This record gives sequence, C-alpha cells and structure tokens, in this order.
Amino acid sequence: MAERSPIDPALMLAAHGRFEEALHSIAQAISSRPNEPAWHNEVGKILMKLGRHDQAIIAFRTAGQLAPQFAEAFYNLGTAHQEKKDIPQAISAYRQAIALRPNYAEAYNNLGNALLEIKEYRNAADALERAIALVPTFAPMHYNLGSVLYESGQIQASVERLCKAISIDPHLPEAWYSLGNALKDQRKYDESMAALQSALTLRPTYAEAWNSMAALHHERADYKAALAAVRRAIELKPHFAEAYANLGSTLKDQGNLDGAIAAYEKAIALQPDNPRIEWNLALVLLLKGGYERGWRLFESRPNAELYRFDRPRWDGAPLNGRTVLVCLEQGFGDVIQFVRFVPRLVQLGGRVVALGRPPLRRLLEGQCGISQFVGIDEPLPPFDCYTMLLSLAGLFHVSTSTPSATTPYLQLDVSLLERWRSRVGRAGQLLRVGLVWAGNPDHSNDRNRSVPLRSIAEHLAVTSVQYYSLQKEANGADIASRGSALEMIDLTGQINDFADTAALISNLDLVIACDTSVAHLAGAIGKPVWILLPFAPDWRWMLGRSDSVWYPSARLFRQTAPGNWSTPLAEISKELSDLVRQRATQSFKGEF
Repeated sequence: MAERSPIDPALMLAAHGRFEEALHSIAQAISSRPNEPAWHNEVGKILMKLGRHDQAIIAFRTAGQLAPQFAEAFYNLGTAHQEKKDIPQAISAYRQAIALRPNYAEAYNNLGNALLEIKEYRNAADALERAIALVPTFAPMHYNLGSVLYESGQIQASVERLCKAISIDPHLPEAWYSLGNALKDQRKYDESMAALQSALTLRPTYAEAWNSMAALHHERADYKAALAAVRRAIELKPHFAEAYANLGSTLKDQGNLDGAIAAYEKAIALQPDNPRIEWNLALVLLLKGGYERGWRLFESRPNAELYRFDRPRWDGAPLNGRTVLVCLEQGFGDVIQFVRFVPRLVQLGGRVVALGRPPLRRLLEGQCGISQFVGIDEPLPPFDCYTMLLSLAGLFHVSTSTPSATTPYLQLDVSLLERWRSRVGRAGQLLRVGLVWAGNPDHSNDRNRSVPLRSIAEHLAVTSVQYYSLQKEANGADIASRGSALEMIDLTGQINDFADTAALISNLDLVIACDTSVAHLAGAIGKPVWILLPFAPDWRWMLGRSDSVWYPSARLFRQTAPGNWSTPLAEISKELSDLVRQRATQSFKGEF
C-alpha cells in the first residue's frame, strides 16, 4: 500500500470544495517541511479556486524557485498571471514551462490564448497549431485556433477550424457560438442562426450567444426578435456593455432614439473605454440635433486616429501662413460632404494640402482652397500641422443652422464636361435621370440603405424618362432582376474617378440615389438629387424633413416603416410623372 502524503487530507478537502480548510491543513504540513515544491504548487491551485491570484502567484513562484525544472509550476504561474490580465508575465511563464517540457500541449494552448489577447495573431496561431499537433483530438484547442483565425480576419479558415472542433466534440457551446458569429460575418444567416441556436440549446444561460442572436435578428431587420434576445442577454448578464450597445442600435433602427441614447449611456457607464459605443451614441445625438456633445463624441469614430504624424494636430487657432495637412478620412461621401469646411482654413490664413485616395484627386485638387492633393501612398510635402477632415465640424462648432456652403461648392473642368456631353448624347424631350440603387456592400448599414433594383423597376418605369446607370460595379443578378420595364444606358465603364462621375451627372437633368457618395456628389455640384432614405436614416439627413440643410438641391424621400421602399418609390414615381408633364408643357410653349 502506497504511503500516504502529509497533504492528502488537504487535497481531499479541496476536492470537496472546502478550500479554506484545505489551505489551513496544507499550511500545517508546509510548516514542518517548507521546501516541498509540489506542496507550494498545490497551495497555489487552491488559492486560484478562491480567486486569490496574487497569493497564488507567490505560491507558484516559490515552487519554481525550489524546483527550477518544475514545468507545471511555471504553467500554473502563467495561468494565474493570465487570469489577472498580466499578459506579458503569463507569456513569459508559459514559455518557461515549454522550455522545460517541449511537448507541453496545455502550455502551448494557453500561450496561444495569451498571445491572442495582445493581438499577436501569427504567434498565437503557431502556438495553437503546435498544441494541436501534440493532442489532435482535443476540441478546445481547435476552437481556440478558430478564435485566433477569426480575430485576425481569416473568417473562412476560422469556420473550418471551428467545424473541426465541433466534429470532435459537438457539445462545446463556445465553438457553436463562435461558428455562429463567423457565419454571420459571411452573411450565411440561416446557418449562423442554427449554430447560435445549438450554442443556446447546450447552454441556455449563454448571455453572449443571446447577444449574438440579437445582432443576427437585427441584421435581418427582425427588430422584435432582436429586442427579445438582447434583453434576455442583459437579464442573464446585467453588466454586459456590448448587449446594451446592441440594444441601443436596435432601438435606433426602430426609431426609438431616446431609448437608444439611454442604452448607449448605460453601455458607456459599464465600459467607458470603448470608442465604438461612444461613436454610436454620437450618431444618435447628431441625428437629433445634439451637435455640441455629438461632435465631441464623434471623435471616437473608426479610423479617426488612422493618421499620426510628428506634427501638432491643429486646434482651431489662426494659421497665419502655416501649411495644414487635411486628412480626407472615412468614406467618399463623407469627404465630399465635409470638404465644404476646408475654405475656412484658408480664411484663417492656412495653406491646405489634402491627403486622400486617388479617385478624389481630379475632383478636389484646386477646389475649396486645396493647394495640393497628395495620394495616400505618395511622399508628403512639408507641413506645419494636420487635422482630420471630419473633425472640422466640431472645431468650427457646426450646427443645423451653419452647415451649408454656397452651392455648388465643387466646380468642374469645362473640357471634361464637354467630353461627357458627347457621350451622353441628345435625349430629345426625354428626361435624363441618373440612378444609384446600392451602396458599398461592406458598409455597416448597407442592408438598410440599398434599394432592390427590382423595386425601382416596379415603380419608376415612367414614360418619357431616359435612365442612366450611375452604379459602378453593379451586381449582375441585380441588373437582371429589373426585367425589361426599366431600360438604362450604362456609361459607367468609362468612369475613372469622381471627376468623371460628376461630369456625367452634370449632363443629366436629375439624379435619384440611395444614401451613397453619388448623392453627396450631386448635391455638391448643385444638381437636383432625390435621395431615398431608410426608416432609420443616417445622422446627416436629420428627422422628418424632405429637404437637406447640407444640399439645397436635394429632396429626401423616406421610408415610413423599416424595409418598406414602396412608399418613397411611389412618391418619386408621382413626382417624376409630374415633372415629365411639366417639361412637356414647357416644351410645347417653346420654353425648351
């Protein structure tokens, strides 16, 4: 019969959850034999059960000092540091454990997870692949690698690895949850729903899975189901900041702006260092006209700090001959809208150099006080300070009564206009109307703002109208869906940049567009533009208005219910018919 260890009673107590008694018992054993590394290691494990991580770290370090080859002590030390979010110390301890035991699969696994926390994705994947090579049938390791691949943007590879984890152990709710998120990103909504439901079947109290289910319902515009799911997530995890943010987004898209603000405020109180939540709150505040705080929180927008230079950021003071670099950030529509503020920099004595993407060069160089346009991959000229373009609104204290510039504020080259006039040709008595029905499919709100072309075809097949496609890279299936009722001339193959698009628009009578950069471009050059807006519009279009403070030539046609384009399209159809009749009458009188 094996000799009983003096710490066996302590281990038995710990096995039954009697941790304080176990500590007292093992302390008595250690007092008589203080140099037993395994005993200190056991003390550390019991302290971890009690959540006393600092004391556990001391115990594991003691074990490692007493036995420098004790790989498990260093592994446990890494675990304690990781639980405390001391990630560099955790990584160091795991690597020491691996150096002592090169085939230590658990240490490789935990090392991979620690490296994931500091976004060292390649090293994390290497560690987890090593762990899997050592223990290929352990599902959590495949799940962890799937998480690393997902965070590094390798969505399909993540899906494949998560499926592998599930094939080994189909009862792993975390793997089903992560798979649901990855499939949602691939827009495989039915498969995503099934995966998340599997996670919730295995763990009905899985708050994160309920929150992801809410986001999926929101993506599919099922707001009632989204609200029920996100409220269940909050019920299960009352301090769940991401769930409150999700609640805010859902309420906003339902038109409940006050409820959205309250939800975002709660999320920020729970997680004050999350810029995305602040930015979402800013968008609702701006939509309601809360400009002062809205512009302040707007500085949390994605990529607001994408550009960093060894020059001071402009603070609004007079420039007095200094050169200011203006970073043309965010989407093309944002740039076209906000470039109106650049002349104020010139009024303050500045020389403006614009840093932006090449498709904007011909449109903007020499416009709005821009002396020089520099592409994002080109060497920068000397400059004294810099600013982000969209920050100008806050610096200039823009409000609903101050955003409009004299329009048109973008002028076009005469020779370019003439070239496009010859391409457009003569339309006789036909009304020439440009159409844009879809935005960038990668835009976070594209599901709401883009209009099915078949819906446009059903409503806008108005006689005496010649349509011109302004839709670059149009989806082939979308084009086919319009049938023969809506004929369009497509000259987009000859468009090289926004200057070409602007010249084409200038040779039309009217533009009808969803909320995209083309709508902004038409407004900036003073062309009549009718803009189709979703029920929950972008902040810049405000609420309940049929006009725009940003573009005097714009008219706004709004959904009256989420997803319902029939009402605004019917309004546009009527307006188009009236415009055609008016044009015919004026032409008959010799006015055209």
